Amino acid sequence: MQGYYRVPPTTREDIQILRRHVEEFKSGALSPTKFRGFRVPLGIYEQRQENTFMMRVRVPGGGITPSQLRELSKLARTYDLKPHITTRQDLQLQNVLVDDLVPIYQELYKIGLTCKGGGGNTVRNITACPHAGVCPDEKFNVLPHTIGLTEYLIQFPSSYNLPRKFKIAFSGCSEDCALATVNDLGFIAKSQNGRDGFSVYAAGGMGAKSRVAQKLSDFVPADEIGYIAEAVKRLFDRYGDRKHKHQARLRFVLERFGFQKFKELYEEELKAVRQEAPIILEIRETEEKPPEGSSLSQVGTADNGSMDNNGYSSWKNLQASKQKQSPFYSVKIPVPLGDIEPGKLEKIADLVEKVGEKALRTTHTQDFLIRWVKEEDLPALYHELKELGIADTGNLNINYLVCCKGAATCKLGMCLSQGLSAALADTLDRANIFLSGLPDIDVRINGCPNACGHHPIGTIGLHGGSRRVNGRIAPYYNVLLGGLVEEGKTQLSKPFGYVSAKNIPLLLRDFLGLYLEAKDNYSSFLEFSDQKGEALLKELIHQYEITPSYEENPEYYFDWSSNEEFSLAGRGPGECGAGVLDMIEADLAEAAASYKNFEGTKESDHLYKAVVSASKSLLVARGLDPQSDQEALDQFDKNFIESGWVSQKYRPLIKAALVYNQGRKEELKENVEFVEGLVNRLKSLYESMDSNLQFQITPEEKIKDEGESEENVQSLDLRGVPCPVNYVKAKVVLEDLKIGDLLELLLDEGEPISNVPPSLENDGQEILNIRKENGYYFLKVRKKV
Repeated sequence: MQGYYRVPPTTREDIQILRRHVEEFKSGALSPTKFRGFRVPLGIYEQRQENTFMMRVRVPGGGITPSQLRELSKLARTYDLKPHITTRQDLQLQNVLVDDLVPIYQELYKIGLTCKGGGGNTVRNITACPHAGVCPDEKFNVLPHTIGLTEYLIQFPSSYNLPRKFKIAFSGCSEDCALATVNDLGFIAKSQNGRDGFSVYAAGGMGAKSRVAQKLSDFVPADEIGYIAEAVKRLFDRYGDRKHKHQARLRFVLERFGFQKFKELYEEELKAVRQEAPIILEIRETEEKPPEGSSLSQVGTADNGSMDNNGYSSWKNLQASKQKQSPFYSVKIPVPLGDIEPGKLEKIADLVEKVGEKALRTTHTQDFLIRWVKEEDLPALYHELKELGIADTGNLNINYLVCCKGAATCKLGMCLSQGLSAALADTLDRANIFLSGLPDIDVRINGCPNACGHHPIGTIGLHGGSRRVNGRIAPYYNVLLGGLVEEGKTQLSKPFGYVSAKNIPLLLRDFLGLYLEAKDNYSSFLEFSDQKGEALLKELIHQYEITPSYEENPEYYFDWSSNEEFSLAGRGPGECGAGVLDMIEADLAEAAASYKNFEGTKESDHLYKAVVSASKSLLVARGLDPQSDQEALDQFDKNFIESGWVSQKYRPLIKAALVYNQGRKEELKENVEFVEGLVNRLKSLYESMDSNLQFQITPEEKIKDEGESEENVQSLDLRGVPCPVNYVKAKVVLEDLKIGDLLELLLDEGEPISNVPPSLENDGQEILNIRKENGYYFLKVRKKV
């Protein structure tokens, strides 16, 4: 079956290797770590549920045929899978069992699709504006170039062994619907002297330290983009930081060298690429022409006369847009949060087939777009979509939210972002605030800082995290405001503070209500935000930031759509480290916010909270979990000031905090000059940490010599110690051991034995033995790195 792009024939070899690795993994001959190293570049991710996987299907530019869509729906029904549309126009198949990986991969290959490059350190799915070829404002159709560059890059092994992921996007005009200005490499269509070409942007991206891309070229001819892409890829391959995962994206290369040096390195690579064999992409037309006929008008015509005219008019105004080819329309089919049932997927395929084989696109907002619908066929299409329950007329806010899968399936997710989305949509529905009538507001929600939900570019963005409240961990979201994507104007949203997950719907209900009251006085939501909205949001965050104690209201310690108390350990093995980083970020954010509150109020309680939060922040990286403020301050003094990582000059500040609750409050204010420096020092230590939680910057003072262990076997009783603290304690002991030494651990049932062994194995350590003894587990580890 032929789709939009040609799958490399080497995929057949990949399938055979996958078959062998699956069998070795099932038999125990292949470790989970090695299996992960092979499967992730093939687009296979493990979900939180043990031995359950997600397969991410590559859909360049969102182009997928109704025949392929129908086959995907059959696969979903056969293997009991959940289809999902991503913000990169991919299609995910979720809940795949290990025994079904190979059969599904084979079936995808048969229908002209592949998951290869759907994950890992690879060239990811290349995106394009879903209106490419029909947009009235485009310079030219960029989809053929998207397909051509895809087919060129995915054939080379070098595209699957990069320092980190590498994302490319094509936009047809400066509106930048494909988000080229926030990708690793972006192309925006231009015309110069009658010749088609592109402006080129590089080193953008979203996630940790998001960055707007910088312009490499004002114009390059369209037939040279293969050289451009290969040169930037090689630059990334050569200079990307493979050692430090969190500093490995292309944008960090630019930050390390500066733009001028980055551009010089790019030009060197480009020169070398040009001197090699010519790079000629195969640019094929994608049938952007009126279909010969449509059978839509034959559907539901008997009922058109009695159709709800108000509903139809609202639907047409919201979902149908004129193409540059009159009298055709493109019609958005909303897919709430990107999740769709296999049955509806097949019926959508049937509908699209009545229009044409090349009429469908997936979008960056996790929806479908049917193009080439004649105006006279719109009533029939509305009738069919209404029968399916997906003829959106603007009364359901869930259709206007962009959201990642979050902790429901993703092993990196911290919060249940889809649960929050449902709660937020319901709250706005009941308040009669409809996002369908506010087209310049773009709400994007993510379950962690990694930005699969694109929160850094939302006019309103939310990303999940956690905060420690009275000794318990609770789900929180950072609230961001002011994102915009447009060539020459792209800007990232600004963070304004963390609010309990349970208060987010009320916060946004109130904020949007204030906007609606003032809306007529502003030309846009962003103008409102700049002139008045930011101040209003700060006031609301201050109002909603207080979280009651567990005894007062335990609901705040449960995430949306969850019946279990919130936990940083995650629901799947091997994710302890993610929880550690989130705890550190939460405490550092709390310290900075409290100090800022002190500056505004001069209330010493804020100052005390800043010092305690700062002191707690990095203790988890030393395997410590203080149960009181006093204990946290004592442990910080011993592990960071005595050890030399933090200067002795901060000791009076810590001592003043220790006696604060004894009525000696003035002593803390006498040392206020040291608070900001302490917080900044701890931030620097955190930012320098490698994947083993070790600091990579110089101590402020000489580190105390604690001697070396002479024994080659260490024992550690971690019974009663929760995740992720148990994992970190084990890491700290291993750091002091020599290569080849042994560590014997005692662990509880449940999350501890599920999480700690694979987490240590992911670090490169060797698991020698696991056995159950009297209700707990004995674990033997050999230090390998």
